[in-house]
Amino acid sequence: MYRLDGPFKLNSLGLVGQANWGPEGYGPALRFEFFGGNAALSIGRMHFEDKRVRPHSVFVSID
Repeated sequence: MYRLDGPFKLNSLGLVGQANWGPEGYGPALRFEFFGGNAALSIGRMHFEDKRVRPHSVFVSID
């Protein structure tokens, strides 16, 4: 993560790895943290091992 003082109260951004337990998946993501790290947005592409989900999917996560 790269820390910065940016517009829109953006505090840091970076490339991170994302893994999920269920459905099982992993992949790279871009992560943006706002409001002193109290809120985050991750956007990436996941490879899912779970047969109920398409093998390669775009995901968005809000923390």
